[in-house]
Amino acid sequence: MPGFNWRFRDKAPLPFKLLVAIVIFNFAVDVSLIFSLPHWGKFLPDVRHTYPIAVRGRGLYFVGPWVGKFLSLGLWANFVLILAVVFMVWWYREQLVRE
Repeated sequence: MPGFNWRFRDKAPLPFKLLVAIVIFNFAVDVSLIFSLPHWGKFLPDVRHTYPIAVRGRGLYFVGPWVGKFLSLGLWANFVLILAVVFMVWWYREQLVRE
């Protein structure tokens, strides 16, 4: 693609690799939890499943509090992590070369 021919001079720095891996992992876990929610989410709350998650077109599911908070904040965390990747590219801009 024109305009996207940037790479690191030698190797990508370790913090950059770790941050990109965290972004990919967070996105994969978030999407897999959302798509598998009808299989393990409960329709009625119980002692362990107290956090309500509304899914458009499917109804209301109840999940554990930590899963519910992750599903609520996971997408926003991905935006913050992507901004951190952009910051890392800016931080290591001396090591970038255009092909």
